[in-house]
Amino acid sequence: LELASDPLNPCYHTLIGGQIGSGKSVLLHTLISNALMRYSPEDVQMYLMDFKDGVEFKIYADYALQNFRAVSIETEPEFGLAVLQHLAKEMYERSKRFREENVEGIGAYRQALARKGIAHHNMPRILLIIDEYQSLLNDNSDPVHTESAELIKEFATKGRAYGIYLIM
Repeated sequence: LELASDPLNPCYHTLIGGQIGSGKSVLLHTLISNALMRYSPEDVQMYLMDFKDGVEFKIYADYALQNFRAVSIETEPEFGLAVLQHLAKEMYERSKRFREENVEGIGAYRQALARKGIAHHNMPRILLIIDEYQSLLNDNSDPVHTESAELIKEFATKGRAYGIYLIM
């Protein structure tokens, strides 16, 4: 696994795979902890969803940290879809703001505002971290799963430019 030196400015999204007990969850906790220590809620917001037994993200549900916009344990597919739809709306709103500023990408947007003397950009980067994502995508006959798969595909192809990063 290779990550960019700045976890909020990667060139790609991240898919973590491995055998049971190989350290996937430890890596997820390390990424989350490092982001919490390094970035304020104004810089990064996280959406955590666990589609299996909810063990991995339960510790984060016990704390009201401002970086977390959603911490979902034992996530139902319908709730997962609602979160994805919310983020799709956010991506659309960001695309409108980028067009208004005539820029491409979140970095250029922030620079454009800084040139105007606007110090607070009001656009945190978003980390969407999904554990056991295959549970959300495993039923092509279910419209919830189908729409979820389409939205994840859209984030994978377009999300980075708008500051939305997938870690699955």
